[in-house]
Amino acid sequence: MATGHQDDALARGEPAGSVPRHRASRQGELLDLPEPGERPVTMAGVVDPVARILLDSPVPHLDRTFDYVVPAAMAQEALPGTRVVVRFGEQEMRGWVWERAATTTHIGRLSPLRRVVSDLPVLPETSRRLIEAVANRSAGTRSDVVRLALPTRHATTENAERDKAPRDLPSWERPSNECGWQHYVGGEELLTRLADGDAPRVAWCALPARDKDGLSEPGSSSDSVGRSSLTTEPWQVCLARAVQACLAGARGAVIVVATTEQAEDLASRLRVELGDEPVVVLSAEHGPARRYRAFVSLLLGRARVVVGTRAAAFAPVRRLGLAAIWDDGDNRLVEPHAPYAHARTVLALRSSLEGAGLLIGGYSRSVETQSLVEQGWCQDLSAPRHVVRGVVPRTEVPGPADLDREGASGAARIPSLAHRALQRALQEGPVLVQVPRAGYAPLVACARCRAVRRSLSCVRRTGGDGSPGSHGLSLVCSDGGAVDLSRVRRSCPEDGDGRFHAHGGGARAGFSRYPCGGLGSTGGPRCRGRGRQLTASCRGHTRG
Repeated sequence: MATGHQDDALARGEPAGSVPRHRASRQGELLDLPEPGERPVTMAGVVDPVARILLDSPVPHLDRTFDYVVPAAMAQEALPGTRVVVRFGEQEMRGWVWERAATTTHIGRLSPLRRVVSDLPVLPETSRRLIEAVANRSAGTRSDVVRLALPTRHATTENAERDKAPRDLPSWERPSNECGWQHYVGGEELLTRLADGDAPRVAWCALPARDKDGLSEPGSSSDSVGRSSLTTEPWQVCLARAVQACLAGARGAVIVVATTEQAEDLASRLRVELGDEPVVVLSAEHGPARRYRAFVSLLLGRARVVVGTRAAAFAPVRRLGLAAIWDDGDNRLVEPHAPYAHARTVLALRSSLEGAGLLIGGYSRSVETQSLVEQGWCQDLSAPRHVVRGVVPRTEVPGPADLDREGASGAARIPSLAHRALQRALQEGPVLVQVPRAGYAPLVACARCRAVRRSLSCVRRTGGDGSPGSHGLSLVCSDGGAVDLSRVRRSCPEDGDGRFHAHGGGARAGFSRYPCGGLGSTGGPRCRGRGRQLTASCRGHTRG
């Protein structure tokens, strides 16, 4: 069935289904229209009367600036980075003054700003450039990033902080060469470049702390490399010396850790190492007033060293010289809200934008950091091999030959050589024994092939010589229920052997010979079948 348009086309001699000429020309005219040009806007007594506002809205298509005119009464308050309220459509919305200009591309009349929430520029130029970079890198909106970077405004705290007198910050000298970084290849160069105002980027593998009285394992091969005489500073002290190098160049530092507890501990150590230098902690767990007080203190330049969680990566530190992050492999450094940026990514972008140094530290290195090192974007900062061997614990993994030399005990769950190592170590200090689970789950296993015998009884365990119930050993549940040993088969179904032995795992299995002061455990043994706690009584002694 032909439409009216098709009838008109046939009457003009055009094929059916063709686009009308006036519509085609109209579409071409719209495509050929130039973009709206900028026109000047003037207002008496106002310089740059156009305020380009970024609305506080998560809607993606509103992630752009809208032009508003600045009234003369707000000319000195609506500065770039301040919070304002504007009329958008039929409602009032909050936003931030992203920039001021003298021209606009809007054809119609510009609406004026409604009011200025605060004339404090909470988004300085460096913060706005970082927010744009993070939004582009993470494919998010700028308003989402702003909500991560800015704490909630606390008016009382803001007024109190702004009324305080300016604070005189101390002057610093460069740290000495013997400050802990001398053990790392390139460590002294790092301090020199930070003090000179350079922007080094390093991936730091920290050494465990070891004082001059540290003891090495007797007979260890690392004694020949001076294990007992090597002294290494804790990573907090090394980080404090790097911050001191920045302060010597009149620059600040941002340090990001995973948790608030870590931030508090690190800030306390930095206050001890840096003396009169103010160190603030920035964390969302501190509440609106305390968090905003630390934020305003940094914004006004009363502090230049900040330690905090992932949101501290946006802290408004003036003249940033060092951006550091500790243990970047911790998943708590990933923002759980859009645009899901990692603190390491934020600090890397910030160091590039502000010309600051970047220090990614930890006892181990994440895959992402190793990728940066292999690409040449980040420099490897680690200690030589002989230094590492001199401070880290010695690791021994017995092979089949070592276990064969132990005889029958080499096939035990805990070989005798492990017991000897525990006994030697207990003479020098505490010992950590790591096991798969905290409870104690007894089983019956064949003494010859070690096949686990599973029965219907709640507890499956034999006596010392392989026969159930011998040597006076009995297992009962804590609620008084006895174990039915008659249901345990007297021969192994695998090889027919009639000898059985106790086989179990957990924090207490095999460690009853050691004093309770030397070995500790969490939790208690549990019955696998019904979840009740077990008590083993043998020859008048009770063992859990």
